[in-house]
Amino acid sequence: MKKTIFTLIAIFALSAFSYSSVAKEVAVDIKSIPATAQNFIKQNFADKKLLSIVKDSEILDTEYKAYFSDRTSITFTSKGEWKEIDGNKNCIPESTIPANIANYVAENYAGICISKIEIDKELFGFQYNIELLNGIDMKFDKNGAFLGFDD
Repeated sequence: MKKTIFTLIAIFALSAFSYSSVAKEVAVDIKSIPATAQNFIKQNFADKKLLSIVKDSEILDTEYKAYFSDRTSITFTSKGEWKEIDGNKNCIPESTIPANIANYVAENYAGICISKIEIDKELFGFQYNIELLNGIDMKFDKNGAFLGFDD
């Protein structure tokens, strides 16, 4: 019995290792990413020059990452939903930020924009993590209510 279990574990480990060795990042055309992601880019980043899109295929998931000339990047899920928008020390478009979060920042940090937003889906929750241009990190719940500062 122990031998069978060990053999199954070894086969699984070998399979996972060999699959991960073929998992890779490849450049793709915008037309090959999900329509949801294409529309998001067209609606919110039409004024920015798209440099490249990279498809990252891993064991259990695929992600797409779009890079723009101003160093902004967007990470999308395999379904085309954004997971992270990183302005890399640039302001990200307000149109990409949930209204409650944008309103909170405007009321409490007037004149300071959001430079990064990330959706954090945990096992039992969902929250937004944002970074302001001045380096302050904050957390918001799925409805955009302020939860606190991030360490």
